[in-house]
Amino acid sequence: MPSNEPPPLDASLEIVMKFNSKPDCQLAIKHYHIKHSLNYRVVKSDQYRVSLSQKSKQWVIGSLKGPHNCANSSMSHDHTKLDSNIICESIKSLLKADPSIKVNVIIAHIRERYNYTITYRKAWMAKNKAIETIYGNWEKSYNDLPRWLLTMQKFLPGTIVEMEYKGTLFLAVAQDGNKNTIPIAYALMEGETGGAWSFFLKNLRRKGTTTSGIISFWSSIHRRLIAYALVEGYALNEPSFKYYRNEIKMENPEALRWIDNIPPEQWTMAYSQGQRWGHMSANVSESINAVLKGTRNLSITALIQSTYYRLGVLYAERGQQHQTSLASGRVYTDDCMDKIKCEVGKSNTHQVMQFDRNHYSFMVHGTVNPREVRPTGHFEVNLQRKWCDCEKFQAIHIPCSHVIAACSYARQNYLVLISDVYKHSQAVFGVRGGNRSDQARLRKA
Repeated sequence: MPSNEPPPLDASLEIVMKFNSKPDCQLAIKHYHIKHSLNYRVVKSDQYRVSLSQKSKQWVIGSLKGPHNCANSSMSHDHTKLDSNIICESIKSLLKADPSIKVNVIIAHIRERYNYTITYRKAWMAKNKAIETIYGNWEKSYNDLPRWLLTMQKFLPGTIVEMEYKGTLFLAVAQDGNKNTIPIAYALMEGETGGAWSFFLKNLRRKGTTTSGIISFWSSIHRRLIAYALVEGYALNEPSFKYYRNEIKMENPEALRWIDNIPPEQWTMAYSQGQRWGHMSANVSESINAVLKGTRNLSITALIQSTYYRLGVLYAERGQQHQTSLASGRVYTDDCMDKIKCEVGKSNTHQVMQFDRNHYSFMVHGTVNPREVRPTGHFEVNLQRKWCDCEKFQAIHIPCSHVIAACSYARQNYLVLISDVYKHSQAVFGVRGGNRSDQARLRKA
């Protein structure tokens, strides 16, 4: 009957002490010697002579000769009996809370607990043992994975199973109208190869999104794109895009030829037709690492299971926040209303000229930029087309200061121009994982 907790460090050795198992007895002996900076050596270990109490079925110390004064013969910051097995037992609780804990943290923990500084290698071995004890053997985990994935495929519609994997986790994320980042798909692939990206993006188009034009830039290409075309990509309108394109042409014609091979609607704001919603980088996907960072150190099946359950918790939390917002009577998300408040403040400095009697077309003159205290340009606004010269309105689908100024002039409600994406009523419900018996089978798998 093994014990899950190691014996206390301050425990002394006494005759008739009882232990649940032989490893517990050995741990107690090691703890005693580590605490008192003593050492011992096994004189005889007879595997065939074992005395076990028939009543309690516990290990008992039958005799104890003392006092024990076998001090270490050499000075060392480590202790020979402070092996990876003892360290493994000591750090299990730490690894359960955070499997990604650093080896240096483990060394510091052992130093504080035992007053010894262990080697990096010993701490690393102990960490691997603890993870294997808690989450299972790595080799066995690969053998268990097909059964778990097939169970997910059966009870979770949309799950795609291809039994070829090595160890790169692909993750696709989305963002709702309140800037909440939500994972929508993940896959375990053999590596970050062209075939892996093709498989992931193909199935993401089929199962994960209705948006067309999904494209991925590999890391090396992305760095070159940032180096040569960052400002061009962020330009909100075509004149600005063409201006920066000409700047790149004069500085590096070869870079421009490389950039021109990529359709502009796949990487620029000016030609995105509002499908980017203001996003121009992969930073939104990095934020989800805070939720999934602990899974990287797990065996493969434990990684998949942990990711599934963590996402379940995340969706439950987001759902509760959504219900609270609906109950309070709020129509639009907090992030949207913060943007509107900012744009309303800017609109108070604008001058508006009406261009037609139907209150559709306006010329808005930004007289003063509140932050820079200088004159700004003229912008054409068409309320019927939901269009403004500055392109900000089309990019994020929230009225800019020029549109708000035009609406105020025409006595129209600018809130009706906000995209439904920013409304709390536009909730998207997740796929249900079957009934309770189905979920129980998934947990058992």
